[in-house]
Amino acid sequence: MKNQRTLLMIVPKKNDKGKPIDDGLTKMVKFIIKFSKVDGHYKGSHECICGLKSGSAKYVLPNGMETNNLIVHYAREHRKDLRLYPKEIEKIINVYFELRKTIDVE
Repeated sequence: MKNQRTLLMIVPKKNDKGKPIDDGLTKMVKFIIKFSKVDGHYKGSHECICGLKSGSAKYVLPNGMETNNLIVHYAREHRKDLRLYPKEIEKIINVYFELRKTIDVE
């Protein structure tokens, strides 16, 4: 089971990006990342199977979950692989609505 303290820290398995998908899930991820803050750095970076490199910055969401700068890339460009991680999709939806609720209240 993936770590509940991270969001969309996946490793795409195939270099099969397909056409970029700009749907509701991608919009949720874009919304979520806007509210993150850089809070330190990991010891290194990694390279996506398609060649895109991550930075070493650790992005922390308002709820304390950590992610990296490839979160939108994974949701938009590697949807086939993302389907292999249903718990991550569930976390995206939950974090999105949790954040919307917080933002709408303030």
